[in-house]
Amino acid sequence: MSSLGRISFPTFLEPQISQASDGEHGGPAPCYSIPFPRNEGVIHRTTISNRLAALLPPSREYHNAALWGLGGSGKTQIALDYAYRRCYDDPACSVFWVHADSETSFTQNYKSIARKLGLPESLSGKDLLMNVRAGIEGNRCWLLVIDNADNLQLFGVRNVLRIKDQDQAEDTALNLSEFIPRGPVGTVLWISRDKEIGSIVGARRAIEVTRMVEDEALELLKTVGDIGNDELDGAPELLAELGCFPLALSQAATFRRKMSITIREYLSRLANRRKRWNVLQTSAHDPYRRQGLTNSILKTWDTSVEQIRQENEVVFDILHILAFLDNQNISFEILHQAVTRRNKWIRDDGEKDKNDSEDEYDKEGSSEDDSDGEVEEEALWVAARLQQLSFLQPRASKDSRTYEMNKLVQEAVLYALTDKDRRKDQVRYSRLALWVVADLLPNNGPGYWEGWASLPATYRGQRKYKETTKINTQGLALQRDILGERDSETMQNIDTRRDILWAGDSTMR
Repeated sequence: MSSLGRISFPTFLEPQISQASDGEHGGPAPCYSIPFPRNEGVIHRTTISNRLAALLPPSREYHNAALWGLGGSGKTQIALDYAYRRCYDDPACSVFWVHADSETSFTQNYKSIARKLGLPESLSGKDLLMNVRAGIEGNRCWLLVIDNADNLQLFGVRNVLRIKDQDQAEDTALNLSEFIPRGPVGTVLWISRDKEIGSIVGARRAIEVTRMVEDEALELLKTVGDIGNDELDGAPELLAELGCFPLALSQAATFRRKMSITIREYLSRLANRRKRWNVLQTSAHDPYRRQGLTNSILKTWDTSVEQIRQENEVVFDILHILAFLDNQNISFEILHQAVTRRNKWIRDDGEKDKNDSEDEYDKEGSSEDDSDGEVEEEALWVAARLQQLSFLQPRASKDSRTYEMNKLVQEAVLYALTDKDRRKDQVRYSRLALWVVADLLPNNGPGYWEGWASLPATYRGQRKYKETTKINTQGLALQRDILGERDSETMQNIDTRRDILWAGDSTMR
């Protein structure tokens, strides 16, 4: 009797495996259900691949592990390469692949596996999922890759930052962990954007996938872009500009190849404020990524940001405030003040679409009704959640907690705010960011900023047009970035600067 016969679930059916015997060992031949072709141009990331191989050796024992990190960091490509290597190195091993971004996707993929296993087409719902689990466990050797496992609530993992009502709603949902194969043999490899996947596989069995090392990044650029060694002028600058991030490099290489431009010409587009987002938002077909998902670097994290919004709006708001600040050296004090400012705005407004005005600024009142201990705890949870999703990275510091934010993530968050339906959000978050900085600077009362604002007019009255133009130019650049070029205040500033330039030019004449 097969091993399926020894499982005591009353609704299980004995799968009708249609494959022929593998001859050498007897029994059914292995099954393969992999949605992507093998990537023969994959760039081997030695450190990660070696660690994965050590955690998941091709043995006849049970093992599990996970790859986690930002979308676009190359997790799926590493897993795909591992899956095909298992096929070739262990011909008796069955390999299955499922997408777990939703219960629907998971069930559909299990339905496809059921056909491979020869299970009846009439199976559905929980019976289908249970029988597929048993069918996979019935193989002498098997590998299951669980891709897009980003919403860990589907597998019974609770996040302390989730809103209570959402937790209650999840209680009625199916817990997909019931249908993940287990047993004395087999391998499960999880792919997730959430560090909390370690609560499923064990913290030490979860491998973070981040940026490539420079040698690997350069090889990816050359392979995808079909770039010869004599065409690499500007490559180090491009790697630095894109942070050696795999998806961004693949997108750049593809764009350069299709447009028949040099790396320097691509860099010039990135340096041009108007062209930069047009270049970064481009998306090209990729046979090694799930169809229907964008591979634009400005859109790939939309699902993670939306997940944050559904989980906890405080984390969502702080992420957007941080997008307007420098991405380096983000102190814990900034996070603390961002939470304080955000909570004050919620209390004062009572709704999410109010624009703060400068005359409402009140330094001492910015923390009223907020216990400092409660705000600190909330800021710690915000930092923890953003780190779990790789949106923040801790920086080594002896004296204080300091973080940095991926520059491309910042750009993606800001890009999403340019949608016409999110205009109020853009203004709101930009002004909250300005007040966070103002709160933490010395001499930060309204009079301090009004003094700076009056300085150009003072210089202009003294006919110091060069100094006036310099200050107005810097202020205009900041205003464009924060409020947009079509904002009424920005347009007025443009007109003022034009008048100053004309006045200075006429004086020189």
